[in-house]
Amino acid sequence: METLFAPNVLVALMGTAGVVAMYLSLIYVQRARLAEIDHLEGRIIQRGLMERLQDKLDQADIPVTAQELIKVSLLLGVGISGALFLILRLFVPSLMGFFIGAFGYWAFLEDRRNKRRQQYQTALGEAVDIIRENFSHSQSLDMALEQVVKYGPEILREDFQLLSTRLAARQRLREAFEEICRRRKDPILDVIAETLLIHERKGGRLGDVLERLSRAVKERVRIRERVRQEQALPIWEGRIVSVSPFFFMVFMKLFIPDYVGPFYATSIGQLSLLGAGILSMAGYLVMNHMATRATRVLESVGLRHGEAAPEEERLPQGLKAVRS
Repeated sequence: METLFAPNVLVALMGTAGVVAMYLSLIYVQRARLAEIDHLEGRIIQRGLMERLQDKLDQADIPVTAQELIKVSLLLGVGISGALFLILRLFVPSLMGFFIGAFGYWAFLEDRRNKRRQQYQTALGEAVDIIRENFSHSQSLDMALEQVVKYGPEILREDFQLLSTRLAARQRLREAFEEICRRRKDPILDVIAETLLIHERKGGRLGDVLERLSRAVKERVRIRERVRQEQALPIWEGRIVSVSPFFFMVFMKLFIPDYVGPFYATSIGQLSLLGAGILSMAGYLVMNHMATRATRVLESVGLRHGEAAPEEERLPQGLKAVRS
């Protein structure tokens, strides 16, 4: 234990803590909480943890309830933990296996959610073109939205079918859009809705605005796809590096047990395993955050209520946000 707290080890730990603190200070971005924005705009919605988790699952069209997500995560954690204990006969790796199993299923669904939201934004660019082309011929917004249901990307058809049905039932355009925007929380969808609402109230050259919006969305998608392709290999490398210590541990235990058994049975060996597990999981989290930050679709606040900002002022702000 004396070597564990030697001066050189303490200096290394202090240096590591300093690097981590500097990194966190550089990447930290203060974000506004959507619940606070809802409160300021008069939309006081009290949501518990399970409801917020279910909202995120619904955004990505994942057919899993929040309760099922938690149950499956715990079962995977228990299963991996039990398997590691049977193989290694060590408590610390089994404990780490529980967290890996529970976190792994959540990480898988989170990755699927991010990809689904990116696909949704890509499809919105195609929907804008369909609306613009059909509106220029028919001069009917209802007919243009119906064409998205017929010929638009599959990922959008359910939402635009709901929108067309509500408009056919004589519901106001804002009311028809509100539920979809609240569920999706997509900034580009919000800009499309605001654009159509302004046209409904003020008229004007809708085709020109939609053309600008289409170019902005496609440019954003093009840049994000390029970044995603360049980051694909580093992401997989990071995943392999993160899980490799656990595979090596199992491999050595099965094929050279006399080499690893005596050391890892001691308290220092157990602490070493715990430290390796924590560093591996922390490394994966940091790598995943850095790699997906540029391509992640941030949540929006949905259509606004009240007089916080006129719609005519919000549209240029929305186009600028889409380009950024």
